[in-house]
Amino acid sequence: MSQSASLPDIYFTDIDVRLNEGKWESLCSDGAGAPTSAIVVPGYFDLATADWRPGEQGELAFACRGTAAGKCLEWGYRMWAKHGGVSLADHYRACTRMVRADYCGTNVPHTENGTPIDISDGLSPAILAPETDWQIEAKWGPHGAVCLNQPRKLEHTRAAVVAECEAAGRGKLPKCVDDDPGEHGGLLVSQAEPS
Repeated sequence: MSQSASLPDIYFTDIDVRLNEGKWESLCSDGAGAPTSAIVVPGYFDLATADWRPGEQGELAFACRGTAAGKCLEWGYRMWAKHGGVSLADHYRACTRMVRADYCGTNVPHTENGTPIDISDGLSPAILAPETDWQIEAKWGPHGAVCLNQPRKLEHTRAAVVAECEAAGRGKLPKCVDDDPGEHGGLLVSQAEPS
């Protein structure tokens, strides 16, 4: 077990599992299939919705490094923490939706591994601030995008994503107008160069 240098309340651990008398293998692997560590978190992940839940009976879950669940923790959106007196649980949920481009909050991703995004929040002080002048892609709440401009992957048109969200009962996604992360109730902002 090792401790994060920048966030001392995060610990990385290697976990091996063996299924059906097979060989021991790492529970976590990166995008290339190489073993990686996990972060133990309170609560559990709902497999149907990919949403984190706090749990009620001391449940523990594993967030693998390099996944949306792990990246959001390492970026500072730890669901058990507070920042400036604000709980980060909903920021964590918004972050995992954002990383996966799960615009409608239906556990349907609209991106590919390795697609760069620039992330910022409206916290005071901010955990992450914009580092590029890329256009605003979307603003995010715990249940998906709260407004949307051009999706980060050009194969997904704004019109198609808006229709998908309407069909899922999310209502119509407005366009994002200003730089305020809180527009339409957003917690995080993603900026991207559509590709």
